[in-house]
Amino acid sequence: MTSPFDTVGDRYGIVVVNYNSSSLIAENLVRSGFAPNSAVIVVDNSDDAAEKARLIDLSSEHDWTVIDAGGNIGFGAGVNMGVARAVSMECDAVLLLNPDAMIDGEHFTRLAATQARFPRTMISPVIDRDDGTVWFSGAVIDASRGVASHRLDRFEDSDWLSGACLSVPLAVWRELGGMDSDYFLYWEDVDFTSRWRLRGNDLLVASDVRATHSVGGTQAASRGKSLIFIYYNCRNRLLFASKNMPRKTTLLWGLTTPGYWLLMLRLARVRRSPEKFEIIRAVVAGTASGLRASTRPFMSRKKR
Repeated sequence: MTSPFDTVGDRYGIVVVNYNSSSLIAENLVRSGFAPNSAVIVVDNSDDAAEKARLIDLSSEHDWTVIDAGGNIGFGAGVNMGVARAVSMECDAVLLLNPDAMIDGEHFTRLAATQARFPRTMISPVIDRDDGTVWFSGAVIDASRGVASHRLDRFEDSDWLSGACLSVPLAVWRELGGMDSDYFLYWEDVDFTSRWRLRGNDLLVASDVRATHSVGGTQAASRGKSLIFIYYNCRNRLLFASKNMPRKTTLLWGLTTPGYWLLMLRLARVRRSPEKFEIIRAVVAGTASGLRASTRPFMSRKKR
């Protein structure tokens, strides 16, 4: 009988960054299916001893490699650490996978086969929510409003790809120099994948490949988006603009910040939330941090 992995040639490193999410990893990573020659690498950003112990038990049971990051170093830095290990294990490509995402063996095989056909393309599957509705099938960057958002059925015309389930050839990874750890959390995938497109290369959503994402699972926000989400989105959109956009566009994104605040307040469901003050403080503090962080790329440009 033919194995579903017979068409998988490249050795994949499956890189997962964990922050107190061992229960999600036990539910999703265990159910995912990878080729036998794949290496599963979990970078542990956790700060809880019991969490670390659960992760070690899981890794021993499933033959995963666990790297202790020594604290919460952020998503991008954690991914970079995991990919570095994949390089040392002689992998040809990496699959970035969220703790709250899964892909079964059949769809992993399709993804790997598509990646083999397009060795200089980053590829995402169509990503569904738990209820089967589509969460991601492409995305756009609205330069006039400073918003990076999902748009359905973009496929070969996506401005950026989600890092929830993302296949990257290591040759591409090396050219880009990995993820930018300045973001810490959120917008790293927007920055990483759009940088590849801005260089004139392709991004692809494979329409025949599906993955599943328990949206918001790692934040467990029961009444709208979390304070962490609000803070880093307000911060990192400004940082992204200063790193990747022309100066006029960066200034425009600064001017459109009040509109972005309204978007974040809606996503946080501020009217119903008992944390109204905390939400508003996260919006203001994130924006202030973004303004400070976004001056650094300008200063470096002047020095050059």
